[in-house]
This record gives sequence, C-alpha cells and structure tokens, in this order.
Amino acid sequence: MPQAVKKVQDKTTRAIYAALKTAFPEVPDDPGQVVYRYNPVAVRVRVISPKFVGKTSAEREAMVAAAFESLPPDATEDITLQLMFTPREAKQRHQLLSREFDDPTGEYL
Repeated sequence: MPQAVKKVQDKTTRAIYAALKTAFPEVPDDPGQVVYRYNPVAVRVRVISPKFVGKTSAEREAMVAAAFESLPPDATEDITLQLMFTPREAKQRHQLLSREFDDPTGEYL
C-alpha cells in the first residue's frame, strides 16, 4: 500500500505561490491548496480560477506561465504537475486529479 506523502513548503513553493496569488487573487490563502513539493524533485501546482472559463488548455497554460515570468528560471523547473481548472471543472470531471493533489500518495525512491 502506498505511503501518504507530506505536502512540503519551501522557498521555491512559497515563491510560486506568491506569483500565483498575485495573478489569481481568488486562489485559497492556504498555499498547500495551490502548490507543494511532492518530493525532492517534483512540485505540484493547482490553480482553480473563473478566469479559465472558455479558455483552452494552451491559453490557461499561457496565463499561468505569465504569472511565473517574475520568478527566477529555476523556480519552476521542478513543476511536474500543473492543474488549471475552472471552479465548475474542479468539482466535476477532474475529481480524480484533484483528489490526488489534495491527498497525495506515493513513495520516495
């Protein structure tokens, strides 16, 4: 059975959170609901925003990338999962991805 993974905050995740909070003020005030370090080489990001309504995946990715422009280049190199949902999508069709984000499982190698 997979072991529960602790959501870790560090300098990198705090910088990512600050950039996202500036661009998407509606994201939760709890950074762990938006970004965390899954393991030493992987950061997970989830942005739930009404700004994504009617936008394609590429457009959403561009919006998030624009938020990261103020960060040093190495701040985003460990992002391995980036979820971008409208509030409705987060509640409906993407529940499995959000569930893994909220309650990560896995083992470090």
